[in-house]
Amino acid sequence: MRMSVFVDQLRQAEHIADRLLGGLGMDDFARDLFALEEIVDRLAPFARARAGGELLVDLDPYRGEGGGGAPGFFRDHALRLLSLATIVQRAREDYYALDEPDRGEDADAANTAGDARRSRSRRDLRFARTARTAYTGDEVRKVQKVMKYLYSRRAYEKLKQGGIFRRAVAEGRVWGEQSIPTLSRNNLGHLRRILRPLADDERGLYERLLALPFRLKHATSGTGRQGIVNVGMLWSLDSLFDWYVLGASGFTTRSDIRQKMDVDFVFFRVEVGDDAVDTRYGDVQFVFTMDQVLADGWATLHDMLAPLGSQTLQALKLRGSDTLVRRSSYIDDDRKWWKVRWKHEILDEAGATRSERIVHVLDEVFYGPDILQGIVLSILRDLRELPLLQREAFENMGDQAYLAWLFRVLYRVEAKCPSSFSFGGKDLVKEYRKPAVDPRVLAAATGAGPDD
Repeated sequence: MRMSVFVDQLRQAEHIADRLLGGLGMDDFARDLFALEEIVDRLAPFARARAGGELLVDLDPYRGEGGGGAPGFFRDHALRLLSLATIVQRAREDYYALDEPDRGEDADAANTAGDARRSRSRRDLRFARTARTAYTGDEVRKVQKVMKYLYSRRAYEKLKQGGIFRRAVAEGRVWGEQSIPTLSRNNLGHLRRILRPLADDERGLYERLLALPFRLKHATSGTGRQGIVNVGMLWSLDSLFDWYVLGASGFTTRSDIRQKMDVDFVFFRVEVGDDAVDTRYGDVQFVFTMDQVLADGWATLHDMLAPLGSQTLQALKLRGSDTLVRRSSYIDDDRKWWKVRWKHEILDEAGATRSERIVHVLDEVFYGPDILQGIVLSILRDLRELPLLQREAFENMGDQAYLAWLFRVLYRVEAKCPSSFSFGGKDLVKEYRKPAVDPRVLAAATGAGPDD
């Protein structure tokens, strides 16, 4: 296919998508849905890295290496095509219901009459679908649930291929078939056992912590912002690469892929409150509610490669003074910049004895509905080990700013949503434009190079 033909059809598809999003009658909606789907199917092999389509360069800006060539063309146009494919997916979810065709007399009469609006089977879907002019919320949710499940399962299965998980299996820390939800249940159960029973002050602090306004925060480049906002979607790196959107993240290292294998997830920082964060990941920041991650996402209390990536996490002090109550350091001596185990050395003089606690990164995994309880119970566990800090927390449990500070100095929580993250007005709390932190901050904090 010629690049000029690709661009013309892409523009035509965008006009159709505008009509779909504008809300038309069912007949017009069906016509436009099938027309848009046909164009996306036709163009997809030429923009997806693994699909094998070949483009003939006949546009001057992309002719030859000096003009950028095909990769430059893909970078410019694949994200637009991915946005259109997302619109097709959403429209299809609205238009089809996941149930068998009605076997009654009316359905038979409609089929005999060839009424395509009343009954339709699609060859690309295993389920027979009945097209109607209206659907119940339950029917639409069935379709969405099936599609989300398939994408979610793919993302979670990839995690087991990562070096961290495979090493944990070899060491007997986890079983080979153990999943993220299973790890989460085990970790949460352990916290509940060691904290039972909670003292009165601990119960009060538990309720205050659980009620905090936890938020998801995601940063991206200004150039990618428009496509994200227009469609209301964030995509995983694997999804973007599948559509040949290259250079989507300049911060993904080889260790991210080989050791974690979580590149089919959308990433967020978890913080308390709606303020912008200092981040190296881009000058545009979105602040979201936690709802989707609490439904089918997962979180780790620290960065999975550089869990002690700041001086605050390495040396914990009281807020009201410079009293050092805990020192944390890595214990893996393998000369790699990424680490999975570390120790907390308890220095709190109010404690009965000074001690150490060894932590593995998989000890801090929490899934979906377990995430908030996992965070709060982990804070209570840490405070039990640090009586001076616990006393300070009890004295300030009515101060949200203090509790936000406490959460921030104990952990740097990373949350992940499988495959993609869709959002609307109720999910997006705020948007910021803020200069990104110099990328060299990462190297300074972890000792890592950009390709490690």
